[in-house]
Amino acid sequence: MTTQPAPSNVIRPTLFLDIDDTLCLNSPLTGHDALLALRATATDAEAPGQSEFWSSLFHRLSVDVLECVMREHRPRVVITSSWLLHFDDQMLKAVFHRTGLSSVAESFHDHWDAQQDRGMTRLEAITRWLENHHRGEPIAIIDDIESGTGLRGSHMDRAGCVILCEPNVGLHAQHVSAINTAFGAAHRFRAASR
Repeated sequence: MTTQPAPSNVIRPTLFLDIDDTLCLNSPLTGHDALLALRATATDAEAPGQSEFWSSLFHRLSVDVLECVMREHRPRVVITSSWLLHFDDQMLKAVFHRTGLSSVAESFHDHWDAQQDRGMTRLEAITRWLENHHRGEPIAIIDDIESGTGLRGSHMDRAGCVILCEPNVGLHAQHVSAINTAFGAAHRFRAASR
């Protein structure tokens, strides 16, 4: 499915998206498996079983929920995942296309990554990104309780912008109302961040 572009006069929200334990539950397939599969398809034609691999890399319910969010809000996407250590933007877009999340691949923000430096929390990486690129648009942060370091209890969390997923559960339908609230919390986030 292709996401229609938002009208130019509409400020699109920004979605900060982690991958592990939000979409990829790492059981049995991991980001490392995705990296190997991408490398294999770069050198060979689509191998038998690849379609099945890509359809099982991400938790299907999580994919459906994220697709719903993408249709409803049309956010620009910023990747915050540890996958940034091994995947560039084109590789990540290929993963999203192959896993049924073309709407995510086609909605990467111009500044598409909020990478953590060594010793930096996820909160610090997102804060640095916001200091450089935020234009007052609503934001939502989809992360998990283990890798979303610094997010729980932060000013962003108190402003209603943080959605934390449980490991081995991922993004699910009960998160949708929190995401809707986050995308409506722009004024609260701006006030809380100053």
